Amino acid sequence: MGNLYFLRHCKTQFNADGMISGCLDSELIENEITYQEEMMNWDNVTIFSSDLMRCKKTLGILLENIRISPVIVYTSALRERNMGLFEGKRRADLQKKYPQYFINQRFCHQFTPPQGESFYDFLQRVDGFINNEFLPYKNRNVQENFIICAHNQILKLLYCRLQNVSIEENWMSLDFPSGTVVKIYP
Repeated sequence: MGNLYFLRHCKTQFNADGMISGCLDSELIENEITYQEEMMNWDNVTIFSSDLMRCKKTLGILLENIRISPVIVYTSALRERNMGLFEGKRRADLQKKYPQYFINQRFCHQFTPPQGESFYDFLQRVDGFINNEFLPYKNRNVQENFIICAHNQILKLLYCRLQNVSIEENWMSLDFPSGTVVKIYP
């Protein structure tokens, strides 16, 4: 088995403005990626990416820098959680209007945003990606490296599921910085 890396998309205008993106796209405002030098020498690389534009553009920036020729699989299964009526709204305004949805200024993942995706549905979508898309590639008898380019909530959930650690115990402390490649294993 090869290496697994996570890459959260580069910082967007929504990120800078304190807005909730969800499935809405926002322009990238940063175009630098911090990556691992060892990635420069990879031969067998598969990248799974959200099909949202901010992830596609982030991958374009990464591939300009490391010059590999990966297999790229774009999938809607890696889209950020649908945040319903919260999408495109300022987090600070939502905290005032809907304080019950936030803990320590962060959206409580267990709650369903109005007209948004429930945590159960979100979890089912991520588990479906793992079982139906990621594991079939990972379990081939090939020394292969993987990058998953997605969004913070997706990466947090993937991390917990793939590392077999508690979502409840790790959710609030996990964060993946924008535009940074993070090695997950080995």
